[in-house]
Amino acid sequence: MSTKPLTFAPRELSVERRTDGTLILRSPLELGPCDWRVTDFLPRWAAAAPQRIFLAQRNAKGDGTRSPMAKHGRRSRRSARV
Repeated sequence: MSTKPLTFAPRELSVERRTDGTLILRSPLELGPCDWRVTDFLPRWAAAAPQRIFLAQRNAKGDGTRSPMAKHGRRSRRSARV
């Protein structure tokens, strides 16, 4: 679940048509900074909702284990430093 409202880029596109039939499609908008890996956004999510369940697993008997965001946020920061 996102903690920020969704925003969408305008539908704009430049098209380059090549003589061999290839079409090159480009957005005129510059790509800004973004999160590329789980370790990029997990600490922020963990800080915003530390008790929210991040991972859950159920066994054959129906019992399960749950792991909150806070636990994985700390782990991702440690693994990112390695």
